[in-house]
Amino acid sequence: MKKIITAFLIIICCLAITACGSRVKSEQEIISAIMDSEGLYGEVESFEILKRDTDRKAKNDCVWCWIVVKNDAVRYERGYRVESNYYSDGGWIFDSVSPYLESKWQLNLVRGINEAEIEDVLNGFLIMVDKNVWELNGATDVRILDQETSLSNNTDIVRIHGTVFEDIQKATGEFVISLVYKRNLWTGEEGWVIDRVDVIEPLTVEYLEGYDPNIQENDIIQFISGETLLYSYFYMDQTLNIEADKMKDFTLTDQVVTNQGARIIQGCHFIHQTDMVDFGVNGEIQYEYNGSTWDISPQGFKAEVRNIDIAGEWLGTYDSAAGTMTMLLSIEHGEAESINITMYPDVKGEGDLGENYQFEVTVNDSLLEVNVYFKDYISIADNCTLSSLEMTIMAEDNVLEAKLKFFSPSIKTESFILSKR
Repeated sequence: MKKIITAFLIIICCLAITACGSRVKSEQEIISAIMDSEGLYGEVESFEILKRDTDRKAKNDCVWCWIVVKNDAVRYERGYRVESNYYSDGGWIFDSVSPYLESKWQLNLVRGINEAEIEDVLNGFLIMVDKNVWELNGATDVRILDQETSLSNNTDIVRIHGTVFEDIQKATGEFVISLVYKRNLWTGEEGWVIDRVDVIEPLTVEYLEGYDPNIQENDIIQFISGETLLYSYFYMDQTLNIEADKMKDFTLTDQVVTNQGARIIQGCHFIHQTDMVDFGVNGEIQYEYNGSTWDISPQGFKAEVRNIDIAGEWLGTYDSAAGTMTMLLSIEHGEAESINITMYPDVKGEGDLGENYQFEVTVNDSLLEVNVYFKDYISIADNCTLSSLEMTIMAEDNVLEAKLKFFSPSIKTESFILSKR
């Protein structure tokens, strides 16, 4: 029985010695492990094992080596530590590939960047287009116009013509791109990295199909028709209702594009005509892309008086100490925007007030006010004296809102409406 046990132990030891003495990984297998682990490709120009420590008892094999690999783009010179261990199930297996002598690594360009690589590396880069920051979603139709490659410095400067994209726009034109080929110390990945992109103005900027807001004059006219504008800064009831058939000389003015093309401020100007007043209107329309459609809203429309025409005869009645009286104003434009006024009749039967009294007339365009100052108090009846007349032009209603100030028998103001006769 002892002989059987002894023979069995001898057999086990022989098998163990045979296994541990099996062949460790060859140079070609080590090269393949490095190439696969590090993502290298190309021709292996040289491979050298600098040192090797094989411990068969511990079933461990460590190799320190230097490899030179060249492909169509770059040439690598690198050192690695490759470790393998022996397992009863599988034999010698690679466990790790790690950098060695990393400070002496060399990376040298074989050629400059090509057009396909440019299209790829532009993806995600930030550039300025029409004063907007674009985060590029890629590029197409890239054509290299000029190239300055430094193989010794791993840099390239290319002038290209192509089309770049962001979310809803594209820009076509020329760009100058400065790049360096290097290894990312955090990820270990290698490749072209953009240092800067200079845009050669002007670029042709267009919206991608399905995203164009298609700004048209007629559409804006219909959109703002019905808007109500304030045109007097002090009289809140002085408003102007925009009507399409009263607009003329409509023009689009400045356009400002922001938010990577997703916001457009389009300026416009037009003349809005009423029977008595022509207004110059300036404003902006905002177009904002919400992810599926364009939201449109008016921004800051303001009206300014351009021309006043209140010539004609105006009739109204007012209450005085002498009773209800009728006022008839004859207004005609004079030179230098002045207004001549004849005011009659004189209730005392002495003829037109315009013949007997002098008026000083001033017009405030911004407030649409006509002020008539009597240089002398006007007595229209016994113990009933006028001092001044103020009129506000109500452009929407085609009337004059008058305020007649009395000096006697008491100081008061009478408001009434003058309508065109």
